[in-house]
Amino acid sequence: MPDPNRAPLQGIVKYNPHLWGDDELRSIFVARTRELAELLDRLRQTPAGSAPQHVLVVGQRGMGKTALLRRLALAVRDDLALSRQWIALTFPEEQFTVSTLAELWRNVLDALTDTLENEGAPQADLDRLDGEIRRIGALPSLEREEAASGLLRDWIDQHQRRVLLLIDSTDLLF
Repeated sequence: MPDPNRAPLQGIVKYNPHLWGDDELRSIFVARTRELAELLDRLRQTPAGSAPQHVLVVGQRGMGKTALLRRLALAVRDDLALSRQWIALTFPEEQFTVSTLAELWRNVLDALTDTLENEGAPQADLDRLDGEIRRIGALPSLEREEAASGLLRDWIDQHQRRVLLLIDSTDLLF
């Protein structure tokens, strides 16, 4: 019987890494292993309390940028030492809803909640975070940016984990 994790991807799934399962991604990710290793080394070598170096991944459509970001997030989750220090947040390929810094921070908080839910965080913690996000959304627009970034900073301080933002297709943001 053929191994279902080795079966070829079909149709639209083949070209959309967001639809791949974790095991599927681990098994088919073979083209950008050097780049993945370099990014993981950068994370491991970033001293606590320092400002990490930003990395911009550039390439033509179909070059594997999205797959690399998804595989990086998975590698951080799989590595016990890295996952204690970092939480990798992934986003939809295009951020059409982001036109202000407040909206970006709101999307980051939403991604944080989604990731925490996938990690099995207690429902009470998720509800509390969701409530704070809703409260921020109801604030006057000029107050949202500071409130959202403040909530993110508070979460980071409380949990002693750094946030790894894996944002795809940043050309729309810029």
